[in-house]
Amino acid sequence: MQTEFKAPDTDGDDQISRAEFAVYVRKYLSSFPELTEKDFPKFEEFDLNSDGIVSFEEWQRYLQIQKAKEQSEKAAGKGANTGLLDALYSTSSKSESFSALDRNVAASRQRGGAGAGAGGAGAGAGVNRRR
Repeated sequence: MQTEFKAPDTDGDDQISRAEFAVYVRKYLSSFPELTEKDFPKFEEFDLNSDGIVSFEEWQRYLQIQKAKEQSEKAAGKGANTGLLDALYSTSSKSESFSALDRNVAASRQRGGAGAGAGGAGAGAGVNRRR
């Protein structure tokens, strides 16, 4: 998870500002034109203590909350996209940068893998969760 957190932390201060997050979202969405901002978690969802900065602990906690939500929905039979999200998370967790992510997704598309239409670093685990 630390590697995923570092993708949007462009200045390396171990915190993600609103501006860094906005750049990260734009880059992410430009790589996956089938997604829109509605599909991506908002900064406020990661900023659990509402201080205007996302720490690694907040990032981690948000992903844990989303994973628990997925598991709950899957158990209730509502998680139709859970398998896809798990595959996307797996693809993104192997990426150390946007370039690496692009290579992983391209390779997955060539193999016809589940990461073929979306995926991303870090926040990819929260993509398409809005109901």
